[in-house]
Amino acid sequence: MKSFLISLVFISTIFANNLTFYNVSEIEDEENSDKNIKISNMYYDTGELKSKLLYNLNQAFGVKTTFSRKGIIIAEEPFHNNQLDGVRKLYYLSGAIRAEALYTRNNKNGLQTTFYENGIIKSKSFFKNNQLEGIKKRYFPTSELSSVTMYKRGRKNGKEHNYFISGLPQSVIEYKDNNIEGIKEEYYVTGELFSRLTFKNNLQNGLSQIYHKNGIVKEELYYRNGLPLDQNEVLTDESQKDEDENKRYEYFKNGNIKSEYTYKNNILNGLSKKYYPNGTIKEEVIFINGKKNGKKKIYYKNGNLKSTEYYLHNKVNGLVIVYRNNNSYFSKSMYKNNKLHGLKSMYFRTGIIKSTTSYSMGKLNGEKKMFFKDGSLKSTTDYLNGKVDGIITKYYLNGNTESEVFYENDKATGRKNSFDTNGNIIKRTEAKK
Repeated sequence: MKSFLISLVFISTIFANNLTFYNVSEIEDEENSDKNIKISNMYYDTGELKSKLLYNLNQAFGVKTTFSRKGIIIAEEPFHNNQLDGVRKLYYLSGAIRAEALYTRNNKNGLQTTFYENGIIKSKSFFKNNQLEGIKKRYFPTSELSSVTMYKRGRKNGKEHNYFISGLPQSVIEYKDNNIEGIKEEYYVTGELFSRLTFKNNLQNGLSQIYHKNGIVKEELYYRNGLPLDQNEVLTDESQKDEDENKRYEYFKNGNIKSEYTYKNNILNGLSKKYYPNGTIKEEVIFINGKKNGKKKIYYKNGNLKSTEYYLHNKVNGLVIVYRNNNSYFSKSMYKNNKLHGLKSMYFRTGIIKSTTSYSMGKLNGEKKMFFKDGSLKSTTDYLNGKVDGIITKYYLNGNTESEVFYENDKATGRKNSFDTNGNIIKRTEAKK
C-alpha cells in the first residue's frame, strides 16, 4: 500500500559541518512485510528518484542513497536511530569517489578524505565534534603534498607549511587562533628564502626583510599595525613605550655615556647603543625579546662605518660587510646561523677584488680565487669539505697558466704541470704510484 506524508529528510554537502534539514512534501512510503519498516523515497520535481531511506518506527536507519537526475549515485549516508552514524560517502557524477567522512551521532568525528575525480587523494583532515582538529594535508592532482596545516577547535593554530609541486617549500606561516602570529617565510621556486616577515594579529609588525636569491638582503622595513615605518621612527618613536619600558645607561669616568639599553619587562627590547669615550657612536643593534634581531652597525672612532651585519634570533644571517677607515670595502661575506655560508670576497685598498672564496656552513667548499692588484687572476684552488681537493692553478700576470698541482683530500698526488710565460708546458710530473 502506498501513501503520501510530510517528513524530514537529511540532505547535506561535503563541506557542511552540520546536517541540514529540509521539509519535503512528497515522499513515497513502501510498506515492508514488517509493518514497522518503511522505505521512504524522495523524488525530483520531474519525477526521477532522488533518494531512498529505510525507517523503523519512524526512525531513519540503514544507508540513505541519493541519486542524480540521471540515476547515478552521488551520496551514501549511514543512519542509526535517526542520526547520521558511520562513513558518509560522496561521489562525482562519473561515479568516482569524491569524499569519505566518519560521523557519530550527526557529528563529524575522525578522518575525512577528499579525492580528485581521477582517484588521487585531494586532502586528509581530522575532525572532532564537527571542527577541524589536528593535521590537515592537501595534495596536488599529481599526488605531491601541497600543504600541511595544524588546527585546534576548527581554527589554524601552529605552523602551516606550503609547498611547490617540486616538493620545495613555498612558505611557512605561524598561526594563532586563525590569525598570522609570528614569522611568515616565503621562498623562491628554486628553494631560496625570498622574504621573512613578522606578524601580530594578522598585520605586519616588526622587522620585515626581502632577499635576493644569493641570500643578500634586498630590502628591510619595519612595520607597525600593517604600516611601514621609516628608520628614524623605528629608533626614536616614543609612542612605542609604556610604563614597563625603560632605558638603562652606563658611563665613562669622564661622564660621557658608555652604553644605553632599552628594556621592556626587564628584557632587552629595542635599540641598544655603545659609545667611545669621546662620545662618538661605537655600536648600535636592535634587540627583540632579549635577542639580537635586525641590522647591527659598528663604527670607527672618527664616526666612519666599520661594519654592518644582520642578526636573526641572536645569530648572524645574511651579508656582513667590513669597511676600511676610508669607507672602502675590506670584505663582504655571507653567513647562515653564525657560519660562513656562500661567497666571501676580500678587497685591495684600491677597491679591486683580492680574493673570492666559497663556503658551506663554515667550511671551504668550491673554488677559491686570488687576484693580482690589477684585477687579473693570480690563482684558483678547489676545496671540498674544508680540504684542498682538485687543482691548484697559478697564473702569470699576462693571464697564461704558470703551474697546475693536483690534490686529493688535502694531499698533493704528485702530479704537476709547469708552463712558461707563453703557455708552453716545460715540465710534467706524474702522480706517484
